[in-house]
Amino acid sequence: MTIPDHAAGVPANNSNANNREASRPEWVRIPKPRTTCPHSGLSRAHIHRLIKDGEVESMSLRKRGAKTGVRLVSYDSLMDYIRSTGEPGPRK
Repeated sequence: MTIPDHAAGVPANNSNANNREASRPEWVRIPKPRTTCPHSGLSRAHIHRLIKDGEVESMSLRKRGAKTGVRLVSYDSLMDYIRSTGEPGPRK
């Protein structure tokens, strides 16, 4: 039995714009302690401060009654924050 490309996660249209859009996550996990986010380069502590200050959108996934879960951050809100506060670097 063969699996169609679209069912296997391969985009039907292979243009660069579609590939970038398909590979961009909707939500990202907060990095483990003493590491940085692979998407933004921000530390775990910095991302927690952004969440606390309401600068980025986040959600917690956990089972009912559980004390722990997984904290996810909206990729778009994280990138919007960086674009809104970052200064452009020198042009090469």
